[in-house]
Amino acid sequence: MGKREVKWIFSLDPETGKNCFTLGAAKLVVFLPESWEIKSHPKSRFEEVVVPRDSWGFDIRGRINTRMLSPETLYEAYLVFELADKGTKMEYFALPFFARARVTNFFRGRELDIYRPRRQEKMVRLFQPSSGRDDGWMEIQLGCFYVGYGLRGEVEARLLDINYRMDIVVEGIEFRPIKAKKGTRSNFWISST
Repeated sequence: MGKREVKWIFSLDPETGKNCFTLGAAKLVVFLPESWEIKSHPKSRFEEVVVPRDSWGFDIRGRINTRMLSPETLYEAYLVFELADKGTKMEYFALPFFARARVTNFFRGRELDIYRPRRQEKMVRLFQPSSGRDDGWMEIQLGCFYVGYGLRGEVEARLLDINYRMDIVVEGIEFRPIKAKKGTRSNFWISST
């Protein structure tokens, strides 16, 4: 399969053996489309990335069905990006942006939104000392969640702001398992029980 055909990437986490998924720009939902354009990028694993136009505000969402993830696993969702202008000052990215994870559970054929605003929304800062990745991109955590056994539904990871211009290139959103450390709590739990 060539680079042009790839819209998402599946892999197994080397430490846990659990499912990992990265949704490329073609699989993301981008609201305020007049603010963004789709382009190719030589460093990307995908054919397309999302690049900001000369405007303000953004709303980027990535959704994945819980059946694609490993059951009984704690996951994190990350926005994978790089700076559009290498001369951009890092202080700009210390501004807080709104991030959330939202779960839609399917029960008896009906879609139930089990989103709890106070527990799932958070402010994030795009540049942090640990935001660099081995592949040359940067990342920021959008949220974490637990997938219980037998659940049917979707997880949506989102980054939103209406006040700032984003000088970033978005490659995608990555969902990957984490090892539960002592004192680690997820933003929410999703389970069929």
